[in-house]
This record gives sequence, structure tokens and C-alpha cells, in this order.
Amino acid sequence: MNDRAGQAYRSTAFSGIYNYGLNVSSKVEVNAAMQVTYQQNTLDWDKLVFADQIDTRQGVIIPETAENKPDQLSKGFPDFSTGITVGYDKSMYWGVAVHHLSQPDISFYGKKYARYENNRPLGSVI
Repeated sequence: MNDRAGQAYRSTAFSGIYNYGLNVSSKVEVNAAMQVTYQQNTLDWDKLVFADQIDTRQGVIIPETAENKPDQLSKGFPDFSTGITVGYDKSMYWGVAVHHLSQPDISFYGKKYARYENNRPLGSVI
């Protein structure tokens, strides 16, 4: 997956998924899966425009900003997810998935700003 947000931010991710299914009985099946992802986020600092760069009187953009440029403009990290479903009679399914198990640091400024948090949705289909 390759995602661009405007001209300044790009995110590229590669994932591998493994699924294992097990028929417990003639009516019950269990499926477990694991996803491993490597994501690379890149920031083009020179294409960003901050509020202090806009001259509202003349409508021009001033090149200098008071914002602090991050030390790293490219950051890569692994991410892990897993899930399990239980199906009954091919008509009812229950499952749970846990994403971002490693809670990777996605900030360009360090761990104190942004992280993926664990997400634990629970659902069923009848």
C-alpha cells in the first residue's frame, strides 16, 4: 500500500498475512490469523506550510517558520496484528482482532507524541 497526503507526507506499507483454519466438529470451525507489516513514513518538510508562514495582509507565503524540523524525516517500523473467529454451522460467527500489538512509535518527534493504540473490536454476525 502506498498512501500520499498532499505533497508532503507519504506512507508505504508491506504486509504478510497467515491464516490457519481448523474444523473442530462438523458444525464448529475456528480460524486464527496473524499479520506482520513493515511501514515507512516519509515527510517532505519543505512542502509543508505552517500558520506563521502566511502573511495575511499580502497573501504570500514566507519561507521561514518557527516550527521545529524533526531530526528524522523518514521513519520505518514493524507492526503486528492477530485475530480469531469461531463459526457455528456456517451461519453464525464470533471473532476478535487485536491490531498494533507492538504499539509502534509513529511520530517524527519521538515517543512522547503519537502512537498507534491497541484496538480490540468484538463482533458477531448472524
